Amino acid sequence: MSEEAKGANVIMDELVNQMQTAITAGDYRAVAKLAKDIAGLQAADEKAAGDKRQNELKDLTNTVLNALEKVVDKMGDALISANADGVWFVHDNVDNLVECRLIKRKARVASSGGGGGGKRYGVSTTDLLAQFGGSDAGNGITYQQLWDSNTDKNSRYQLRVKMIKLAGITS
Repeated sequence: MSEEAKGANVIMDELVNQMQTAITAGDYRAVAKLAKDIAGLQAADEKAAGDKRQNELKDLTNTVLNALEKVVDKMGDALISANADGVWFVHDNVDNLVECRLIKRKARVASSGGGGGGKRYGVSTTDLLAQFGGSDAGNGITYQQLWDSNTDKNSRYQLRVKMIKLAGITS
């Protein structure tokens, strides 16, 4: 047992003895204060034990990760020839599940930045704003000014629907 743990036990024993004395004397304010102190010591002990378990788990995690990395590194040529970008592995002791998958990422299509055609209508909002942005949307405000003044997706969608109607794409 470490010196720190021995010191904590001595303090705990002293507090318990003081509490028993306070209970015998009927000093319930002192009992309450001592109970709070004892609870604080117990909470500190529980936190220290939890931190210790967490650190042990972190060390074990690093050990397992290093072992898995060594295996995957040894399989490097096979993974390259299989066109695999990575390995996904799970070993769940609770559900008795062991699974391994080779991962291949899909190529991402570069975004044009201006929004592509919509899912429902093959016209982008950027094209609609280019066509109708200068038109009056009511109250002397243009569609472009309305678009720029509000970033709420629902308001912008309603504005897009109005411009789609103006374009004659929908009724």
